[in-house]
Amino acid sequence: MGYDEKTAERVRRILSRRRDVVEKKMIGGLSFMVNRSMCCGLTRSGFMVRVGPEALERALSQPHVRSMEFAGRRLAGFVYVDPEGYRTDTALAGWVQRGIDFVSTLRAKKPAARKPRPWSQARKSAREVMTAKKMTKQRDAAEVDARFAAVVKVFAKNRDVIRESKSGFGSGALKVNGKIFAMMSSKRKFVVKLPKGRVEKMVRTGEGERFDPGHGKVMKEWLVMCVGGEDWGEPAQEAYQFVKQSKG
Repeated sequence: MGYDEKTAERVRRILSRRRDVVEKKMIGGLSFMVNRSMCCGLTRSGFMVRVGPEALERALSQPHVRSMEFAGRRLAGFVYVDPEGYRTDTALAGWVQRGIDFVSTLRAKKPAARKPRPWSQARKSAREVMTAKKMTKQRDAAEVDARFAAVVKVFAKNRDVIRESKSGFGSGALKVNGKIFAMMSSKRKFVVKLPKGRVEKMVRTGEGERFDPGHGKVMKEWLVMCVGGEDWGEPAQEAYQFVKQSKG
């Protein structure tokens, strides 16, 4: 699952009167930038606040606060606050203000000035960008194939699940009771069928996007899972149960 959207809305209300706030999506999370610097944010692990190196130990001495770690190393200046620590709006506003107080001490970042480039350099840069995009696309496709293979393996022992081998729409699809619940789209994207409300929630939390089979009209009960997000086994199981129990 992604970050807590209800907490995100509470933070938005607290920051609503400021004009220097920008939201930026992270992988599985959301950060709030104040004066072009990260102030606070939400991840799967909880609510993070940038208190600064000097205030770190004081913040960690507070109840329901823990250090923020990345790749096994503690990040200086950042803490996680558990839900018990910001249960009330007053408590949450207090932690948001701590983040604002710290970033206010930083010099405002200015957009980097773009210098004109010689034509030859511009062409070289364009080729590099195209090569990078191609490599990213190939890497994502490989990850999608590997993840889909893992999903297929999950249902290998389910006797009521059939894997379709035809080409075109529903290629490589997984079916139960003759109906598709998960498949690879023609654009090599992993798609699952879920209740409409569940699809809308996962779109809001950034776990997937609405599925358009190609005619410009999205399908309300189909979700394209994001590459680099959570494991696909859980939503695939959810899709299996939804389709299996559905009528018609």
